[in-house]
Amino acid sequence: MTPANDGATPVDVVIRSPYGTVGGGQLASGATKSYDLDTGVPRLPAFTLAVVATAPDRTERTHEVLYPGSVHPGGGVGAGGAL
Repeated sequence: MTPANDGATPVDVVIRSPYGTVGGGQLASGATKSYDLDTGVPRLPAFTLAVVATAPDRTERTHEVLYPGSVHPGGGVGAGGAL
């Protein structure tokens, strides 16, 4: 997962999923940062991630992102257990 900060101020970023929470670091204006979430599971169903950005004035914005899953029709495996 690689969120980007298109805003004018830095934000704190947290990514929440059914498999845990990652982040907590500051993301500068105009920057991107990659976060890994190791689920420990080799195949994942589809689920929604919540990317929460908190501005210095404590204003929060949440963006929901659908992870399509790594179990594909026909039994194939996609990305595995890491995002």
